[in-house]
Amino acid sequence: MQPIIGIDLGTTNSSVGVVLHDEPRTVVNAVGNRTTPSVVSLGCDGEVLVGQSARNQAVSRPEMTVRNVKRLIGTAEYCSLGDQRYAPEEISALILEQLRSDAEAYLGTSVKECVITVPAHFSQAQRLATREAGRLAGLEVRRIINEPTAAALAYASELARQARIVVYDLGGGTFDVTCLERDGEKFAVRSTLGDGALGGVEFDRMLLEHVVKEFEQQAGTRLQEDRVVMQQLQELVERAKIELSSRVSSTVALPFFGRTGGTHLTCELTRELFEELITPMLHRSVGLTELAVAEAGFNDEHGIDYLVLAGGSTRIPLVQRYLERKLGCRPSARINPDEVVALGAALDAELVRSASERRRVQDVTGFALGVETDGDTSTILIPRNTALPARVTEVFTTVSDRQHSAQIHVLQGEERIASRNASLGRFMLAGLSEGARGEPRIEVGFELDHDGIVTVRARDLASGVEEQTTVVPMFEEASPEGRAGSTPGEDELRAAQRQVQRLISYLEGQLSKHAGALDAEFRTEIEELLQAAQHAARTLRRPARLHEYRIALETIVQELRAVDLESEVGNEGA
Repeated sequence: MQPIIGIDLGTTNSSVGVVLHDEPRTVVNAVGNRTTPSVVSLGCDGEVLVGQSARNQAVSRPEMTVRNVKRLIGTAEYCSLGDQRYAPEEISALILEQLRSDAEAYLGTSVKECVITVPAHFSQAQRLATREAGRLAGLEVRRIINEPTAAALAYASELARQARIVVYDLGGGTFDVTCLERDGEKFAVRSTLGDGALGGVEFDRMLLEHVVKEFEQQAGTRLQEDRVVMQQLQELVERAKIELSSRVSSTVALPFFGRTGGTHLTCELTRELFEELITPMLHRSVGLTELAVAEAGFNDEHGIDYLVLAGGSTRIPLVQRYLERKLGCRPSARINPDEVVALGAALDAELVRSASERRRVQDVTGFALGVETDGDTSTILIPRNTALPARVTEVFTTVSDRQHSAQIHVLQGEERIASRNASLGRFMLAGLSEGARGEPRIEVGFELDHDGIVTVRARDLASGVEEQTTVVPMFEEASPEGRAGSTPGEDELRAAQRQVQRLISYLEGQLSKHAGALDAEFRTEIEELLQAAQHAARTLRRPARLHEYRIALETIVQELRAVDLESEVGNEGA
């Protein structure tokens, strides 16, 4: 049986885990390291470089290098390698291809399947984009799991069978906190919070700003206009930051600077200065942690049994001191924080491979879901931290007399003002029974599955008219920079292509999941549709035709959901 690998696709570094002889291990890559920089670059000869070789070239060819792509995945922004533009999924796929290649060399066999971890606060769009990146890399993504949950699984053998666990995950680009409760072999997530713009990248940026200011004063010139110098300083500052975890000071030096080569720039960085710079961000991370602990109910008399650290930034001494003081629990970093998520992903992948239900994780939704109602108001139907899967219905009414149709606008977010939340989609319920304002009764139902895919139904209780849609968000709103250089027509086409591709990715996973429950004819029908849709996404230039494929794919999603429901009924009956 072929192995299924676990992948920690990180902002700054990525790693791969696999279970060998019942023990999880991290894969050693082509250059002998257990982590691979999440960096992609184009060499002088046009060769695609990934990992350490790409990072080495970043200093001399910054315009040909992409870093921190994880922060863009699930958005409409593009990455540039020279004059070529790539979707974040395409760059992420290149990283995944390298990780897959390293795993195959390490294992001595081909790898086709994987489990990929994502931050717990990742939205539906970001999760689906991650799955799409796996598909582009030639991998079947069997499961997407949350990084803090994977970290808890890695520690599972050491934890008491009845325990409350808090995972504080501070990596290079994102922060997550997740509160879990263990009951035997089962883990139930009680709450989760996060910040996608808090991590080691921010710490580097603050140190870099300090060093650049100091060097500009010494050199009497602006350094920020020189991309090569800035890239070199970024590398030096990152190394100094790492040193400050074990030393009280570190020196950043740029010798032989300037045209004459006679200026030597130096700046001493102290741990005291570093801690002063990052304290506001640590305040925010610990504040989110305390809120998650309160929402999970872990701030009662029983308290927290284990505080698990994940992510390289948790090595900073101030982080550990601060957490212990605020939470009253000594943090554990026995497993390498850079590898703990990959090891947990490997354990989860092994459970997938063996079809084992021995250790199960019940997760929660990291975002509230609702609908827009009259007056730009958001009505939440599924609150944040609701256990998955979830189903809920609520009855609404009309806002005007003799209203014949109603628009259902699905929202993601907790803001009471609808326009401040993320829009996941809209659909119309036509043929409403006539009546005065407030008389018709419209039942709106939400279903949220384990993969975070939302199905929304709307039904007029009087006439029985019903409509439904599967909410598979295409991407988050693009920034003006991300849209630069493209036309509305190009944006619409690419949006349609990526939405179809994400549906294909999702359905491929579902097809594998339900392989034993589908008859041969239906399975063949799905496979033929997936093949046709894949070809259409690559070749068609008309968004309207791609939307037809989207509708066909969404119909299959509904039919597979029915298989899920039948399975659940059967389990309950048993």
